[in-house]
Amino acid sequence: MATSVFTHEEFEHNLYNELSLEIDNEFLDYERKIKNQDHTTTKIKFHNLLPSNITRLELRSALLGEYIYVGEYKSEIFVNIPNYAFEKDGFDSLIISLNNPSNFESYTIQQEVAYKTWEKDKTVNIYFLPFKKLDEASGTYYGYTIKLE
Repeated sequence: MATSVFTHEEFEHNLYNELSLEIDNEFLDYERKIKNQDHTTTKIKFHNLLPSNITRLELRSALLGEYIYVGEYKSEIFVNIPNYAFEKDGFDSLIISLNNPSNFESYTIQQEVAYKTWEKDKTVNIYFLPFKKLDEASGTYYGYTIKLE
């Protein structure tokens, strides 16, 4: 895994379980809310990532302020996105956490650079970089890019 773009954290067993339960509940709340809204199911594919012992994926949208996926790590997932996210410019910054629950550890990438992420009928391809790069326009570092297809 391209761990240099991720921040690694190890947790005490009870704390890890408490945080995971809290995140699970936030995601379940989002799933209940989204069913009552106009939404679109969108495919997300992860590239350049070979997780070792990673079984849990947490994906949070800064635009929505919500966990939009919490579950088993797969290289291809489907998420429900409210249609208003497409009506705006579609830019978002995703917080991606890959977790190893058996060792109570998490690898997280959060970046300030927003990308065009949401466009109807498009697949979101997330490409992880081998190391962080400087975005000269914003002065911040990024560790993944997004391409819509």
